Amino acid sequence: MVDSLVQGAYAALTRNQTDHRTEIFRDDHDLLRWYLSSRGYPTLTDEANKRRLYVLTRMDIHQLNFMNYESGFLSHEFWSAWKNVLVTDLRIPEFAELWPMLRNFYAPTFVAFCDEALQMPADEFESSVPTKSQEG
Repeated sequence: MVDSLVQGAYAALTRNQTDHRTEIFRDDHDLLRWYLSSRGYPTLTDEANKRRLYVLTRMDIHQLNFMNYESGFLSHEFWSAWKNVLVTDLRIPEFAELWPMLRNFYAPTFVAFCDEALQMPADEFESSVPTKSQEG
């Protein structure tokens, strides 16, 4: 019961952030520009700002999956596949550009995982053993 409450709390927090951002900023370019700049993210064209919003939303989803795996809510098989999605996303220029600013808003274990992913060659990291605090 407690595990499902924790998992539900992770999901609710993430859903609240992602749904809120998507709904409010989708058609309001000025508000999106304000939101991004108020958090220290660079703002450019409307299209570039939408990509930045996508990065923020996607990283929230990545952290949710990471935390659920670390807590034992996701199977090793699911995480192994999703980890490759996360690593691929981190190598997209917009993700890499925003990561130094984003990292302050995430759990330390997730930050450490992403930092390690960014420092290792992609093929080496993708084949490494998934985390769960390094299966310790």
